[in-house]
Amino acid sequence: MKKKFLVLFVSLFVFGSVSSFAFDWSQCWCNYGGGLDQGDLVLHVDTGFGSWIKNPHPSASYYDSRWTVPYVELGLNYAFYIWKLPFTAGGYVGFDSYGYRHIYDDTRFVYPRVYTGGDIAYHIQLPPEIIDLYAGNRIGIVMYMGDYARNWDWTFDFYAGVNFFFTDSFGLNVEGGTFNWLRAGLSFKL
Repeated sequence: MKKKFLVLFVSLFVFGSVSSFAFDWSQCWCNYGGGLDQGDLVLHVDTGFGSWIKNPHPSASYYDSRWTVPYVELGLNYAFYIWKLPFTAGGYVGFDSYGYRHIYDDTRFVYPRVYTGGDIAYHIQLPPEIIDLYAGNRIGIVMYMGDYARNWDWTFDFYAGVNFFFTDSFGLNVEGGTFNWLRAGLSFKL
């Protein structure tokens, strides 16, 4: 497995290095990567690890059978320029859940959450051209539901990610951020 990963990494590095010779570096800051263009809609369907991975309960030694449902997220973004800079803006909605079972009296706690909000991201084009690199900011609300937590809270997330578009309308998406640590999924240009 390690050998296959090393071969893949070296191949991508060599491909990126060779394609960077013919790349116009002077315009990379004002172009979308991956074939995105002004007016495109990008749909992301992602799943990953959220902020429930770390243990949020202060007396966790009294609980066992901790479980987490990885979150699922659906996002839609619109590509546009501000001055010469390529941005996307849009919205997202997602769901995840976690739970515990108390070791003494078998009490179960379930904490699902739904979150939604808006985001804006700046894009940059790097070689090879199928890569769309971006960084952005999200603001939204999280609605906590379940047995003992019915409230809501604001969320702020700084994130960075990359889209790998293999065709004109389909690609993979990998993203990491401060609120939802790591997510990956599919990207569709509409």
